[in-house]
Amino acid sequence: MITTQDNLANALAEGRITQEEYNKYYPYDGLESSYYSVFVETDLNIASTTSGQPLRSEDAIATYIADMLLLESNLVFNVVYAGVYSRNGTDFYEFRCLR
Repeated sequence: MITTQDNLANALAEGRITQEEYNKYYPYDGLESSYYSVFVETDLNIASTTSGQPLRSEDAIATYIADMLLLESNLVFNVVYAGVYSRNGTDFYEFRCLR
């Protein structure tokens, strides 16, 4: 898999796109409207996957998101932190997986 930024840099270096196109598409290459969100409780003492697996660290969260991205068929991706989302008194970090 390759991030949108690296994919664009490679396309520019290989001459598949122009500098103008690179500037237009950077950094997310038009994927802003094609994403799914991953929500993780802000309290890492209770954070878990939907199946109940604990997510007690930033590394655990990153691994969880990476594992989800590996299920995608598109090799170009990006992950964006979208802020905190509150629901029923619980705060969640929102990570948008662009695809």
